[in-house]
Amino acid sequence: MSAPYRDETATLRAEVERLTRELATARAPRMRWALRPGGGWQAVLATVFTAFWIACIAHDGWTAGNVVGLVWNAAQWAMWALLFVRREPAPSDDGGGR
Repeated sequence: MSAPYRDETATLRAEVERLTRELATARAPRMRWALRPGGGWQAVLATVFTAFWIACIAHDGWTAGNVVGLVWNAAQWAMWALLFVRREPAPSDDGGGR
């Protein structure tokens, strides 16, 4: 026969753990995506090259040169994301500066 206090203790411990996780989540700073300086014109340039390679593929088909160009363009987008996109704390809504 199980003692009733063991069930109550387990329930309370589970509730404490749940509330602790919720509190940690509430205290964690909210983050947002931001663009580093210079990232805007780099994105425009990458978009122009993407449109160029799509037009080349639409006109000529999947030639080796077009495939290489499209792979190069994908690498350009990856480098753009790594170099110019960052996460930063979002400003707080309660008037306190952050």
